[in-house]
Amino acid sequence: MSLRYFMIIPKACHLVMEAATMGEGNGTFVFEMGKSVKIVDLVRMIELAGYKPGEDIEIQFTVTA
Repeated sequence: MSLRYFMIIPKACHLVMEAATMGEGNGTFVFEMGKSVKIVDLVRMIELAGYKPGEDIEIQFTVTA
């Protein structure tokens, strides 16, 4: 199973800057990304923005092997 994480660009930049200030030497940082969310559940966010899934915004499901 592959996992993908989505975040807004300012949040990603903040995490990179935070890691840069914490680093000493050749350390590797793994940030806690929080609770996982199903992509289908993100459709609710589209609805909260006033759009109709499938009408205003096309949603496609694809299956990969």
